[in-house]
Amino acid sequence: MVSMAISMGSISSNEDPGLVASLAPNTTLLGSNPKEVALVDQWISFFDTEIDSLLMYLEHLISRGLFNKSYEADIRGRLTRPLETVETHLARHALLVGGRLSLADISAATVLRTAYSFLLGKAERAKYPHTFRYYESVINQPTIKDILSGGQPVESAEEYVPLAQAPSEEKRKV
Repeated sequence: MVSMAISMGSISSNEDPGLVASLAPNTTLLGSNPKEVALVDQWISFFDTEIDSLLMYLEHLISRGLFNKSYEADIRGRLTRPLETVETHLARHALLVGGRLSLADISAATVLRTAYSFLLGKAERAKYPHTFRYYESVINQPTIKDILSGGQPVESAEEYVPLAQAPSEEKRKV
């Protein structure tokens, strides 16, 4: 039944990693007890809804040249609270759930990779040192390094630069 659902494409992208992780024997990627399983799901959902969705929207605005100063400022501002939440948690924990790498960590690292690729430059990384340490730790795990590594963090946050406006034509005197 599961293979039929996959081949028919009826499983959403959020469920695919969990499904694959659950197929491995003796895996702890999804947590080792019911509480950890719930926390893994919670962190994945948090990163997807609170950070990744805003990153995608902001990246779209910047890359497409659809600049709206108030929207961009609003989105950047709305990212502050979830990033502070992650920073506070990681100040006390090496990983998101328990003492072993989980699917939440892998999912979070993919979202953070996007953030570090265009939005969180050196100055922003200094505001969230525990989050950056965590990210570096996760992407350098031997079992997943080849999959998650790649791309260096940007030096400075990418910002929209409006095209130079064409000079207005002077009215011809008749």
